[in-house]
Amino acid sequence: MIDIVANLKIDESKSERFDYFLACIKSLEYLKDTESKFIFNLEGISQRFFDQTDFLFQQMGVNYQLSKISLGDYGTTYTELLKSGSNPYVMNFIEDHFSMIDNFTTLGNILNRMQHNQVDICKATFFQIEQNSSRTLKLIGADEYGKYFINDTYNHNEYQRYYGKRYYIGVNFITTRTFAEKFWDRKLSKRPHEHEVVNFNPEWFHNCMIPNIEILCAIDDNHGEEGTRLLDRKEERFWKIYNSITGVNVA
Repeated sequence: MIDIVANLKIDESKSERFDYFLACIKSLEYLKDTESKFIFNLEGISQRFFDQTDFLFQQMGVNYQLSKISLGDYGTTYTELLKSGSNPYVMNFIEDHFSMIDNFTTLGNILNRMQHNQVDICKATFFQIEQNSSRTLKLIGADEYGKYFINDTYNHNEYQRYYGKRYYIGVNFITTRTFAEKFWDRKLSKRPHEHEVVNFNPEWFHNCMIPNIEILCAIDDNHGEEGTRLLDRKEERFWKIYNSITGVNVA
C-alpha cells in the first residue's frame, strides 16, 4: 500500500497547530487495516506532545514508528526515515495539511492508476491550483482518475505559467518509493527543493499525475487560490475530526 512519512518541527507555542496536526493524522485512520505504515519524526518536540501523538497512534490501531531524532539536514533525516518502510508508495506528510481522500478504496484507485501509468509523482497539493496549472500541459493521457504527463522542459515551464515560478515537485505529493529515495538523498544540496524551483532539472525527469480528486488541502494558506484553505471551508469533514479531538466545535 503506502507509507506515510513525516519529518516535522511543530510550533508548540500555538496549541491550535498541534490540534491540526493530530486531526490530520486522525483523517488517515482508514489505513489501519492495510499494510500501510506511519513513519513520523517530531524533531525537538516536548515529551508531553510526543506522548500525546503516540497515544493517538495507539488509539487508531495503525502500524507506526514515532521518533524525535535529528541527523542534521532535512534530507538526511528523511532518507533515514524512508529506510523504516517497505511499501511501494510514499506520501509526504505535513502537519498543516489535511488528507481529503475519504477511504481506502479511493486511495487504492489512485495508487493503481499510478502503477498502471508508471507515474513517479502524483501532485497532491490543492485541487484548483493543480487543475489550473495543468491547462497548457502536453498530456500523455487522461482518464476518470486524472491527467498524466511527462516532466520535461516544456511541461516544467508550462506548469508554472499560471502562478509564476513555484515549486514544480513541491512538498505535498505521493511518489514511488524509488523516486522518494532518490529525491531526498540528493548530494547536490542540503535544501529539499533548491534545484527544481526555477529551472528544469533533468535529474527529476519523471512521469507525473494530477488527480481528479483533492488529496491535500492547507489549513490556513490558500497559495494564491481563493477557497482552497480549510478555514474557508467549514463544511468539510475535517472539522468533524478536529472537533472530536479538541472538544471545541469550530464549524
